[in-house]
Amino acid sequence: MKYIQIIATALRLFPFHVLGLMTLVIVLTSSLMAIAPHHAAYPFGHSASTTLVIWYSKGGTLQKFWQAEIDGEAREEYVEVRGRCASACTVVLHNPHVCIAAGGSFMFHRAWEIAHDGEEATPNPEATAVVFSIYPEGVQEWITARGGLTDFPLIMTAQDAWLAGVERCR
Repeated sequence: MKYIQIIATALRLFPFHVLGLMTLVIVLTSSLMAIAPHHAAYPFGHSASTTLVIWYSKGGTLQKFWQAEIDGEAREEYVEVRGRCASACTVVLHNPHVCIAAGGSFMFHRAWEIAHDGEEATPNPEATAVVFSIYPEGVQEWITARGGLTDFPLIMTAQDAWLAGVERCR
């Protein structure tokens, strides 16, 4: 009941259009972890001060997601993928403390360079190669077996991710 009250309060205080879904999830997770009992189950049995829980992320600019990932790793942040993690969000696979739960998924595609006016996009092979290189080997093999990173989105289910070596969230 206490968790539901925290979530309801957070939704009133932080509307989605102000902070965005990922920021809201971070705020909620930090709040929940602050009141969770010490014996609560955490992924990998840890009691990290911060866990990022991804319920839904459509992605965005690679630079923002990459900087957030680097900052999270510096804080030894844990990442739980419990829903859709698409496009630039998939850089979380670089985190050594990432796990995916049943119902989670990753969506991959090639990287694009968006023009300053936001109207025109062109493929960015260099960024595509860099992003591909940060994925774990099993994920790289899974992507390669399906034709690589192209314009066609590849959906990796939780079951596929587990088979590719991504940890299962508890």
